[in-house]
Amino acid sequence: MSELTVRRDEERSRYEAYLGDERIGVADFEQVGAAVLLPHVEIDPRHEGQGHASQLTRATLDDLRARGVTRIVPQCPFVRMWVTRHPEYQDLVGS
Repeated sequence: MSELTVRRDEERSRYEAYLGDERIGVADFEQVGAAVLLPHVEIDPRHEGQGHASQLTRATLDDLRARGVTRIVPQCPFVRMWVTRHPEYQDLVGS
């Protein structure tokens, strides 16, 4: 099985998850002032339950942090839940 890779698509304001050449998921983002909104993360139903949404979320947050983002607004319920389970990312949602 191919390893999951994540690419940022600037034009569409989203991160895309790929297994080989197949796009299996997306994480939308929107820059609003100094914050980045994360309204939606989705994995193709055929690939759910394999940890891909977690990998996509981690890669998205790692890339945003590397780009200097210090505040996210996790509107997506999955991202909200994921951040609460990963304390090393909770500083990104602090007030």
